[in-house]
Amino acid sequence: MKSAVWSVRARRAGRGVGRAVIVLAALCGAATFATARSAPVREEPRLASAEAQLGRAVELKNKTRGLKGAERVRALESVLDAYRAVAVQWPDAHAAAAEAAFRSGELLRRLDREAEARPEFVHARELGAGTAFGVRAGLELGHLSRRAGEFEVARAEFEAVARDERGERRYRDDGALWAARMDAELGRIDVARRAWEALTTAAESPVDRIEAFDDWAASFVDAGDLEAAAGVLARCREALRDASEEETPLGERVRSALARMGSVRRLEQAIRARERGVTLRKQAER
Repeated sequence: MKSAVWSVRARRAGRGVGRAVIVLAALCGAATFATARSAPVREEPRLASAEAQLGRAVELKNKTRGLKGAERVRALESVLDAYRAVAVQWPDAHAAAAEAAFRSGELLRRLDREAEARPEFVHARELGAGTAFGVRAGLELGHLSRRAGEFEVARAEFEAVARDERGERRYRDDGALWAARMDAELGRIDVARRAWEALTTAAESPVDRIEAFDDWAASFVDAGDLEAAAGVLARCREALRDASEEETPLGERVRSALARMGSVRRLEQAIRARERGVTLRKQAER
């Protein structure tokens, strides 16, 4: 999920109505959107358990592979009905219903039906509070708001995930990374840098620590402080040296993450530009 999205300029126009709707979602939670979730269109059979009900939806989804056009659309609508039927048929099976709502949201998002995906993710977050699907739904809600240009709302969603101690550490670290990116997007660069610096030691995964180093260094490149960026990258190399030298699957992931660091290439470009007496566009904007 690595992205330099925080460096994209915010879209200012046409946000009034969208901001009001999304802020309402963030403040009021699942109850606000409970009625917005679509009920199954077709009558779904009630199977022996919620898990079986969920399994039926998964089977239907697997059968859509290779389908195209109108046939695929009809098949996917049947999949959505099957997922939504889990909560209808088994209202007390919160874990299965949370997963089903999350999968519905994923499918709708991939179909570019984000307005319909949002209440599914809200429902998954509510039903799956403290579970992997509940936390992942929180991240997805953050990304829906981010893609809509609603960075303040997105930050609140990501921050909520980062602070939810019931969630797995990897998701909490992911939430913290994205919250920092939203702070940077909103102009709170010092706040973002403090968060990235903290994550370089606090994040559980070395790959997440590398992402924090990468964002932190990139923020200095963008500001034209190339010496500070180089210093951050030197700290990164030193901090990850032992992990990168391991001949293990983790060591391989660390080496790959280090090789992907966009800030290294951006710093090299900025240094070459400085030598030619050229100021890069990003630096000029700041």
